[in-house]
Amino acid sequence: MKSSILPGRSPFARLLLFYALGMLMAEFISVKPTTFGSGFTAAAILLLLIGFIVADRYPGYHTNWVSGLMVAVVLFFAGMAGMGIYNDITSRQSKPDNYSGLFIFDILHRPEIKENSVKTQAVMKFRRVNGLEYRENRKVILIFTKDTSAVRLLPGCRIAAATRINQVSPPSNPYEFNYQAYLAARGIHHQAFIRTDQWKLVDYNSKRSVSIVASTLQQHLLEKYKLLHLNNTLYSLLSAITLGYKNDLEAHTRQIFSQAGVMHVMALSGFNVAVIAFALNYLLFFLDRSGTGRIVKALVVIFMVWLFVFVTGLSPSVTRAAVMLSFVIGGKTLHRQVNTYNILFASAFLLLTLSPPLISDVSFQLSFSAVLGILLFQPLLSDIIKTRFFIINRLWQLFAVSCAAQLATLPLTLLYFHQFPLYFWLTNLYVVPLVSLIICIAGIYLLVSFVNPIMMLMGKLLTLLLAMLYKSVAFIEVLPYALLENIHISGFQAFLLMMAILFLGLFRMHRSFNFLVASLATILLLQLTVFSHALSMRHQQVFLVADINKASLISAISGTNAVIFGDSLPDLDDPGLKYALNNFWVKHGVAGKQYFYDQLPAGTIEKMTIPGMTISGHWLGNNVVIELDNRKILVLRDDTFFNHTSERPFHTDYLTVSGSVFPNADHLSDLLETSMIIIDSSVPFQHAIQWKNYCSRKQIACWQVSKQGAFQLMPKNTVVKTFR
Repeated sequence: MKSSILPGRSPFARLLLFYALGMLMAEFISVKPTTFGSGFTAAAILLLLIGFIVADRYPGYHTNWVSGLMVAVVLFFAGMAGMGIYNDITSRQSKPDNYSGLFIFDILHRPEIKENSVKTQAVMKFRRVNGLEYRENRKVILIFTKDTSAVRLLPGCRIAAATRINQVSPPSNPYEFNYQAYLAARGIHHQAFIRTDQWKLVDYNSKRSVSIVASTLQQHLLEKYKLLHLNNTLYSLLSAITLGYKNDLEAHTRQIFSQAGVMHVMALSGFNVAVIAFALNYLLFFLDRSGTGRIVKALVVIFMVWLFVFVTGLSPSVTRAAVMLSFVIGGKTLHRQVNTYNILFASAFLLLTLSPPLISDVSFQLSFSAVLGILLFQPLLSDIIKTRFFIINRLWQLFAVSCAAQLATLPLTLLYFHQFPLYFWLTNLYVVPLVSLIICIAGIYLLVSFVNPIMMLMGKLLTLLLAMLYKSVAFIEVLPYALLENIHISGFQAFLLMMAILFLGLFRMHRSFNFLVASLATILLLQLTVFSHALSMRHQQVFLVADINKASLISAISGTNAVIFGDSLPDLDDPGLKYALNNFWVKHGVAGKQYFYDQLPAGTIEKMTIPGMTISGHWLGNNVVIELDNRKILVLRDDTFFNHTSERPFHTDYLTVSGSVFPNADHLSDLLETSMIIIDSSVPFQHAIQWKNYCSRKQIACWQVSKQGAFQLMPKNTVVKTFR
């Protein structure tokens, strides 16, 4: 293989490495942009002086390493400066300027219809606040009360709304998905909740933006799909695979594709774009006979890739993947000796320079890893099977594309999604060719939609293929051990796994024993970190009062045992609960192994002893006393507590108030002594005010979960406040 991923042969690999390290450093330390700029300038001047001195004193001295070091440091500081400037701009745009007024919005995307609401993205064009008028150009998330008018909103519609703009809230539970950061990376910092009586459509003549035209075209093509009269499952599946429209996708469909290890066919990222490019490359093989034919073939493939990007609504992940793949295809076509890895790194460098927040964007990381994995591993996997049958070879090569992408993205999927499908190799064997065929047939269907007989034929074929796809993937779900869940790896462990896979690929490519040793050493280091984490979990003691909307959920963890308390038995498969707390439970190694306190046998509930934790139930009513890490925590959830009398007050380190317990100030001081009162999310608003007033009068520390976020108690009397 003539091209190589090695930094020595891919200059942009080195440039990207140091630039990205600088950006990551800026994310982890808090320094003002002016400091970044000053540091960057000082480092550049210092390194230039060193270079001039060395060149002057030692004219014949080989200075390649000096120039390399200079470039590395300059790029490192440039990355820090770029990220610092972006963070400064973001902090000014995202300032908590919540205000009410009259606003004009242009709808950007087709609304996502939920059970009780309609959600979409819009651009604020105008606002009138406190009698003052301002022109704006700010992206916001709009959430409407569900009604027929909101459901019918289309890209390009303009509405006037009298509402309140609010800053997007940060996560309120530990390790919860950071929706605020996710939107901020896309230039969105505010949202608005709009009732039916607060808005109306506005007639106007406007010049439609490219994104609105793309969304309108996508909507037009979706209407073509409705002519097939598919059931909702197959229609949503077709829309997701071919047009990237996932708003109608059912939760169960997402689940079975995820468990089968083929969710990437609906993610519309590097994999989908690569499959389309490879499929077209094989279909146009007859153009490889001449140089002109290869150029025509490359232009056709790039054009079709970008047409796909456009009809999918200019999705950022698809656009980024298309940029990277276009660089690779163009480079290979114009010069056969070009280093495709260098082109890939160059495109990533360009994208990060234009948009620094992409460094922490999951879809960008997955897209880049998928394309890199395909370039590195697909040729190696393709060589495993070679037959004299053309169709078998092509199918195997498509399968190799999928496996290469799956292998390269494995560390990231474990890091962010904590699961691994065991049968991905089986499902990809037939899903990738089937999905590729569906995409091709769907393209023909859309092109010939004006010729009814051909359209009907293509439609019946599409229906058959979609049914085959769904049933074959659903079959994998019922197989034993189809999905390994609740896998925890840290960012450092994901990096080690990534390097181990990379070294293994380089060993296979260059046949160098050093790469094999490096891969094995990295795997050994990874195992040591896994062992260290498992050892630390055996001694962990954590108490959490979670922020769940108007509900009580308390989690006490000692070692690998977890007990959950709540005002009702929680459904751990509920999407909202998993969104809020599953990462927390996975991090502490207790996901899927929690005990429900209210579900324990009657004889156990009175007194339960777990290594490092003792729970006393039915204490002065239906209250619970938890002894954890030499601290006593009272969960007060029964008003009958105030009917008791005591010669001296009961001492507890922390008091957690749950449900509609009202503070009886006359008796509380006589019955209880505590250093802190925690008001969980299930406490009614008026009762919470009374509890806060009581804490203020008695000078007791108070934590209101619904306002301040989850309360987490860690060892050594440390309260970790990482939320809201």
